[in-house]
Amino acid sequence: MFTLFELCSLIRALSLGARGDVQVTKNMWIHLGSRYKEIDATNIASVYCVMRYITPDVQYLWRIVQKQLKVGSKC
Repeated sequence: MFTLFELCSLIRALSLGARGDVQVTKNMWIHLGSRYKEIDATNIASVYCVMRYITPDVQYLWRIVQKQLKVGSKC
């Protein structure tokens, strides 16, 4: 299992590479989205940095991240 930092690094590398596998990249996004509860102050910068590479088919993940930030800020 990848850490959130590793997932973000993989997404960045696959998104920047001209030959990045679209399905693998999509799977990385889905994996990142499924672990939204782990997003906190220690890793949010990495998550935000890769959001520039998000594709339209996984835009819903942006809403998940925003929701998690709102929940986390109430604690």
